Amino acid sequence: MREHNIESRREIIKVEMVEDLSSKDPFFNCAGVVREYFIIQNSLPMMWIGEELPSDDIWEIMWTTKSQNES
Repeated sequence: MREHNIESRREIIKVEMVEDLSSKDPFFNCAGVVREYFIIQNSLPMMWIGEELPSDDIWEIMWTTKSQNES
């Protein structure tokens, strides 16, 4: 989009930690992060993006910190 000079922004719908991504994608047999968001252009949704990402140490630290703060 940068290549075509399209001004846009992301509108995040959901960011969620899941203990087992294999329920969403059999390729991943681990914990992960699910993200959903819209790309917005001129105040209108241009596209919806859904991602399933295997977790790494950074996400695990964030998840642990969030869980501890909620207790």
